[in-house]
Formats: sequence, structure tokens, C-alpha cells
Amino acid sequence: MATFIADYPDVGFGYSFWQVTLLWQRQVARALQAYELTHVQFILLAGIKHLTRLYDDVTQVQLAGYVNTDVMMTSKVLSTLEQKRLIVRMPHLTDTRAKTVKLLKAGDDMVGQTMPIVAEADRHFFKILQLNEATFQYGLRKLLQKHAMPADTTTVE
Repeated sequence: MATFIADYPDVGFGYSFWQVTLLWQRQVARALQAYELTHVQFILLAGIKHLTRLYDDVTQVQLAGYVNTDVMMTSKVLSTLEQKRLIVRMPHLTDTRAKTVKLLKAGDDMVGQTMPIVAEADRHFFKILQLNEATFQYGLRKLLQKHAMPADTTTVE
């Protein structure tokens, strides 16, 4: 009789991936601790910086779709970033349901300071995979392309 993966979850890809993800997130959180920034806050700030290079107006929904986060959670984290005076949210000029997000100087400076810190944390964590880094990155991108969910554009910002 075959053994189901549920009988031994620690041998499944999902379990291993979950465990590695948690360890990686803890390492990045430690690296960002001195900046009083969470990993999600960093991802959203970096996402805003990237998207504003491509578009004049970046909406919360657009940002959530780009970084693949829940729209409501994104809005709550952006509220915190606004309270920290790292971003500003404004009504969209043509879509009354949407809010645009922009980095303030302090937010742009924060991205500039923390980007190398997070990059080093990533290098340190993933260095054991150096021989398979390209294959690993390719596999992650394939998973993202296949399974990423589009942002819920029906949610009012």
C-alpha cells in the first residue's frame, strides 16, 4: 500500500518550501530590524520605486498585483508606511475609486539604504545554491508565472 505524503509531510516539496521560506523571511526581518521596517514594508517600498520608473501614476491595486500581495493587506501596510512618512497616498486623477502611491524623499532614501542590506541577506541565505542558482531562479519564475493570481481590481481602494 502506498504511503500518502500527508503521513510524512516533511518529505513533501510544499513542506520544505514553507520551512525554507520561513527561515529566509526571518533572516531578512533581522537584516531590516535596525531600520524599523518589516519585510512586507520593504517589498512595497521597493515595488513603488520600481513601478514609478515605468508609470506616472501607480495605484495600490497595481502595486499589489506587481508584488503579488492581497489588496486589503497592501492598503493596511501602505497606511503604516504613510504614518511613517515614507509614502503619500492620493486620489487618482481619473479613477475616483483608486488611490495612487508615491515615495516621499524619506521613503526613497529608505529603499536606497535597505536594498543592499536585503540583497546581502539574500546572497548569504542562498549562497549554498550557488551552483544551481540560475536553475533555481528559473524554477521560481516559472512557478510565479503559472500560479500568480491577478490583483483583485474590483476592490475599492
